[in-house]
Amino acid sequence: ALLLSLADLFQTSLDALLGFELRGAGAMEQVDAIKECIGNREFERGRVKAEKALRNFPNHFEVVYRSALFFELLALDREDQEAAREAIELYRRAMGLLDQNRDREISARTIQVRISQCYMYLKEYQQALDTLRDSNEDGVNNDLMGMVLMHMERWDEAMQVLSESLLDSHGRIFRAVTGMVNCLDNGKDTDHAAALELQNWLVGFQESLYSGEACFLHKSTAALLVGCAAIAANMGDEAACEGYLRRAKETAAVFDAAPCYRADRMRFYRGRSATAHDDFGRTAREGILRTIGMQDEKTGAMLTVLWEKLS
Repeated sequence: ALLLSLADLFQTSLDALLGFELRGAGAMEQVDAIKECIGNREFERGRVKAEKALRNFPNHFEVVYRSALFFELLALDREDQEAAREAIELYRRAMGLLDQNRDREISARTIQVRISQCYMYLKEYQQALDTLRDSNEDGVNNDLMGMVLMHMERWDEAMQVLSESLLDSHGRIFRAVTGMVNCLDNGKDTDHAAALELQNWLVGFQESLYSGEACFLHKSTAALLVGCAAIAANMGDEAACEGYLRRAKETAAVFDAAPCYRADRMRFYRGRSATAHDDFGRTAREGILRTIGMQDEKTGAMLTVLWEKLS
């Protein structure tokens, strides 16, 4: 009884108090059973497994966190408000056990987000909003906050944070797609056709966000079009290569005639004043030349000849 009281006082498991490995077989076997029930949507069996695991290991992070996740999904699937409140309580308990956590994808912020989602199920929107605001470093929860504000019919505030989320999401999409294109075009298993298709998709995505005036998107699109030209060159299609370079030149001219890095030049943006930044060069034309210079000798030579022809 004394050991149990001490474990509860220090918010840890009895195993940890005695110096044993936290991820002991007994606890992890029960965690695995809960995960299996989640994956198979076995909610009745899962409830029994979670409740048993919590009785046996009330201060074991994995047990508490996975049980909380189970009850959250139960609440979503069955519209079970009691399960949502149980999930909130367990997530808060898991917050106090985070020193045991070894999963880098789980943090105080991610747990706060899950708590806010439980409040959303309960239609307790102010609590959901406050929870998200408490962990909104660098606007990482703006999209979720916008959805909550929308449910609260606070339209102007929702539009602001959703706009800022769109701007941030654009940056993440740009990095993800250009990275994937580079892997497809230069990696171990090359697929130039897929690389070109994906790069063209990103060009179209950016062009869909043009507002009618020159903006930072024109500058990066010019560089993307040079990337398309490089892929076409790798495919041996000189005509397509020249076509992409011509489009790059025209797009760069739009930006360089009236450079603007203001975020509100992006279509649909209604967020706070912000300025975009890039490493393409001082001008869009310089960005084109820099992108050409980054290619291998053969591709770079073809691009240089065609660019000089267009210039």
